[in-house]
Amino acid sequence: MIAASRRSAETSVVIPALNEAESIGACVDALLAGSVIPLEVIVADGGSSDATRDVARAHGATVVDNPGRTAASGRNVGWRTSRGSAVAFVDADCTAVPGWLE
Repeated sequence: MIAASRRSAETSVVIPALNEAESIGACVDALLAGSVIPLEVIVADGGSSDATRDVARAHGATVVDNPGRTAASGRNVGWRTSRGSAVAFVDADCTAVPGWLE
């Protein structure tokens, strides 16, 4: 689990997701392993029928509902929810390489 200090964000990363239980954990882990601290990771879930929400939370992300169910809608929902002064976006099936956010 991620320390609470990392949740008090200066930078937020929004991940729109729908049924991404197999990839979301690696995606969140790669982001939180970076050197940008504090960092907030928000998964905007579009109504997943798999364990996407549980996996994302278990890996340290905040999960919000994306009633629009599209990636574009998820980006907007996540951005409006974010607390960071900078916001970045990545897809749920991506694994950020070291230094990506920096």
